[in-house]
Amino acid sequence: MIGFRRTLLDADGNPQKETVVTTIPGVSLNMIPVVETDYSTACLTHIPQANPEDTYNGVMLFPKGPGCNEDDTNRRLEVGTYNLSIHHGTLYKNVLKFSRLKPSGGGRALEGSQARLIHKGVDFGNSTGCGLPGSRYILKQEIVIPKDKHKDKQGNYHIKAGQYTDTVLPDWNDSIKEEKKLKEKVVSFGVDKKGNCSLQAVMAKSFDEVKKASEEEQKEN
Repeated sequence: MIGFRRTLLDADGNPQKETVVTTIPGVSLNMIPVVETDYSTACLTHIPQANPEDTYNGVMLFPKGPGCNEDDTNRRLEVGTYNLSIHHGTLYKNVLKFSRLKPSGGGRALEGSQARLIHKGVDFGNSTGCGLPGSRYILKQEIVIPKDKHKDKQGNYHIKAGQYTDTVLPDWNDSIKEEKKLKEKVVSFGVDKKGNCSLQAVMAKSFDEVKKASEEEQKEN
């Protein structure tokens, strides 16, 4: 297992206590949920390399947990391993995409229109399941959502207009730069003619999920 250490900043830009995270073995884009709110999930993102200078470290902002791959849930990805590919759609072109078949160990597939993207954004109002890349996250920032956004199939809005306090990424330019940096890193591992990337992505359990699993295991014993 490979460990890494990140110094995170609070809402005022001051260093928080350093966080050490143990990543998934092997080479993959690891996403570890570390800050969960009523609206979003901030993940540390990490691609481990033998040479520390080649290692990728960043963050990614998803909608709130728990993870769910069903349509119209506006949640982060379920725990598990995902394929990465290059997506060319109507709204987002040449961006990374998460997808997977029905996993043998349980969990939901992520296929076709269900696939989630990695695209630019700054707060939970910019995503209904996709990952927003950034160099760091900032806690407890004031957010104004000017209008209701993202209708589900029943016509209900996932995101309501209003003022919120939540985790955000620094700004649009930071997210744009980090999206490019992450895509270049993933592509460097190889992409076939159909746009499928050699590197996979892993959504790890959140700290709360790890704690719950540990408590359930203790009950069984």
